[in-house]
Amino acid sequence: MSSNIRKYIQFLLTACYICMTQGVCGAQQLGTDTETEYLVKSAYIYKLCKFAEWPESDNSGQPFVICVLGNLPSGGEIAIPEDRKIQNRDVVVRKISNIEEIDAAEAVFICSGEESRLNSILSFLQNKPILSFGDSDGFAEKGVIFNFYIHEGTVQLEINHDSALNSLVKLHSSLFTLGRIIRSQ
Repeated sequence: MSSNIRKYIQFLLTACYICMTQGVCGAQQLGTDTETEYLVKSAYIYKLCKFAEWPESDNSGQPFVICVLGNLPSGGEIAIPEDRKIQNRDVVVRKISNIEEIDAAEAVFICSGEESRLNSILSFLQNKPILSFGDSDGFAEKGVIFNFYIHEGTVQLEINHDSALNSLVKLHSSLFTLGRIIRSQ
């Protein structure tokens, strides 16, 4: 990896770390502002996906799909600006309700209302190159790779180390420094 790319990755990871630990990114409002909270989570999803590597495929002409499974709280939205790209592909966010629709995605955000189906969702994701995200208490322990939580008014990140290592998507090792490491139960 060239030194310029390494410096760029380090810069972005440092920026994410500062946002998560120092309350930049509008964290003062997170306790009451759902819209801001989900904008921050959207930014993290985008950045975390940028530092992941999916297996080779012939998806070059297809968009990079992030699915939102279930219903977000009122005012919450996972949104990536239209001009952003991941793996040189346009990013599309799709709201879905059926587990089978996840197959068309590279990443899935699992809403808290899906807790009763979480085991089925995680079973469906096994052996598939799909990153999982959530923001519900206990999701990381149950196997979701990245789980957001609010601590002292800031968005924080839990990373399920076991699920990340078993994923078909390779994560840059620096990502493991950005959050609290969780092991599967």
